[in-house]
Amino acid sequence: MSKLTVHLINVIKLLSFQHDNLKTIGYKVVKLQFLSVFKAITNFGCASDNVDDKISKYWLGRSVEDVIEEADSLFGQGKYLEVYELLNQLKFCNNVEVQWRIGRALFKLSCQNAIDEEARKEMIQEAYEIITASLSTVEDSARVHKWAAIIIDRKNGMRGLEHRVKNSEIVKGHLIKSCELDPKDVTAQYLLGRWCYEMSNITWFQRIISKLLYGEPPQSSYEEAHKYLSRAEDLHPRFYLQNTYLLGKTCLKLGQYYRAKHYFGVVGNLPVHNDYERHCAADAKKLLKRLDKYSLEKSALFYEYPFGTNE
Repeated sequence: MSKLTVHLINVIKLLSFQHDNLKTIGYKVVKLQFLSVFKAITNFGCASDNVDDKISKYWLGRSVEDVIEEADSLFGQGKYLEVYELLNQLKFCNNVEVQWRIGRALFKLSCQNAIDEEARKEMIQEAYEIITASLSTVEDSARVHKWAAIIIDRKNGMRGLEHRVKNSEIVKGHLIKSCELDPKDVTAQYLLGRWCYEMSNITWFQRIISKLLYGEPPQSSYEEAHKYLSRAEDLHPRFYLQNTYLLGKTCLKLGQYYRAKHYFGVVGNLPVHNDYERHCAADAKKLLKRLDKYSLEKSALFYEYPFGTNE
């Protein structure tokens, strides 16, 4: 590799890491400049070659699949910054498998306590722009829809309750699409169940206030929440403490006290990994004490409403 080629690579990498300060027009110009440089120094203009694949191989000297495999390994180790730095070099390849992973890494980074609020907003904004670009490219990716729901909800939540309420139906739409495209994704099932629970848990008074200030909140039911939460639990039992906890609370709302006691008992035996899970475990313990009078007979767990809702 010539010194000129090495120099060009370093310049392109530098531009890549600074691209976030560019506006939309600048973004398009830089992207076109990138492609021009690539074609000029590596003959990427051949009609029979895939430009995106050539760009990725030139950029890192290996295939996109290899980079994604390394990124997934780093993500599993909780090294979200390293994931972002690795995949960000392929941002201009228009590969949705790369893009939604960048959005995921930015979301995880934004959740860290050490990040200040301004940096958090910038991360979510970048993640939103990337995932929106992915949605305009493909419509049949379950993970793109799942992360679109997560990122859109976080972005609007940071803007305020009004924006979150107004965009909540959009969030649900993406989650439903994700579950339809991949019915075995337990996280998507959990998130949709949680969305239904939160909408069902809005009191009539809160709905009136919300309607006056922001617009009518979406409707749902505890039955719908139970459907998705229990589906997630069936797909992967005890995979997520919060899912089991929320499933217990949903059963409690439905008057399924025996099932609620069962799930709260399960929560108490699951490991906790963060402050929120500790809160869930502590609350489950309190609720379990309130249900002491209900005997957990196995037969009671196999009926929709074992002893009615008036017990």
